[in-house]
Amino acid sequence: FDDVRTFSFNGIGGELRWNLAKRGPSPVGVTLHFEPSWQTHDELSGLRGSKYGAENKLIFDTELVKDKWFAAFNLLYEVERVQEKGETDIERASKFGFGFAMTHQVAHHIYLGLETRYLRAYDGLRLNDFTGEALYLGPTLYAKLAGNAWLSLAWNHQVWGAELGNPERLDLANFERNQVRLKAGIEF
Repeated sequence: FDDVRTFSFNGIGGELRWNLAKRGPSPVGVTLHFEPSWQTHDELSGLRGSKYGAENKLIFDTELVKDKWFAAFNLLYEVERVQEKGETDIERASKFGFGFAMTHQVAHHIYLGLETRYLRAYDGLRLNDFTGEALYLGPTLYAKLAGNAWLSLAWNHQVWGAELGNPERLDLANFERNQVRLKAGIEF
């Protein structure tokens, strides 16, 4: 990789959710999640360009023990289109996978949990050519703040992976070694 040292604005994204079935009347909640984004730099190489993508999920969640234990299962389909500055080639990639998480209320409005995710990477937007896979494991934190505000933090470490044609035990070509996600939100 080129030695790219830059600190700059890298894009914008959003998140839309549609509850298909609310937990409460139903024992299992079902939510459709759509998270489009646009970036000005490639997060792996640091090079300038245009990147459009969307992380899409079908989320199933249930309450195992009232107000204490919760579980969720997610199906994930992610697409991205990248064109580096000055290049004519456009890279298209997709990922498919699933995740499972359990969380426990440890204090009023504070939840700690553990999640695992298995992901497969492909060239092309329609899961065309398999390029690698990864398994992640890590802790989660969710805190309900005043009103409708919330904060969530997740750290996932790649515990296993395989890039197509590479004997190494992790897939660091298609996936990060560590993924940290900090989110804050207001529901309305």
